[in-house]
Amino acid sequence: MAMSGKSSLCLRCAKVSVDNWVSQVSQMLHEGVIYRHIVLTVPEILRKTFYQQAQAVLSPFMRCGVRCLDDVFSRVSGCALQGGDIVVIQTHGRNGHYNPPLHIIATSGGWEPQAQQWIHLDYVPYALLRKTWQWPLLTMLRQTVKTPEIRQLVDTCYTRYRAGCVTNVQKGDVPTR
Repeated sequence: MAMSGKSSLCLRCAKVSVDNWVSQVSQMLHEGVIYRHIVLTVPEILRKTFYQQAQAVLSPFMRCGVRCLDDVFSRVSGCALQGGDIVVIQTHGRNGHYNPPLHIIATSGGWEPQAQQWIHLDYVPYALLRKTWQWPLLTMLRQTVKTPEIRQLVDTCYTRYRAGCVTNVQKGDVPTR
């Protein structure tokens, strides 16, 4: 007999909850605007820190993702852009292990305030996104968790991950489901 905990702690119930949330969000997206699903990950050596310091780091973590995308969009377009983002932290993978990537539904472009116009971007350079994501993520950790251990972990990340942190940008529009 199947059992359900009816909470997000149960992986089966969490899946149902996520599907319901996605359905609600998809109804709020603006018609005519192209969106992308972007995933910004955390290096494996930092996951324990994110787990232990969740209350301190998860909110700044989401703000880092938004800053990163605005910075990338601005660099690609050559002018300061502010994109639209829906940010979700997925704290556990399908196997139940703690792994906190950011899932972002992001506009493909942004608002340029001086020209008062929307600038569409067809392409986001993957290498630029990886390197740009590394800086705000590691800076946030260093400023939020001020310990010698974190400073050492951050320095290790810069050395070990010279190409930046892993990111994933799905090709094409965000699926309608």
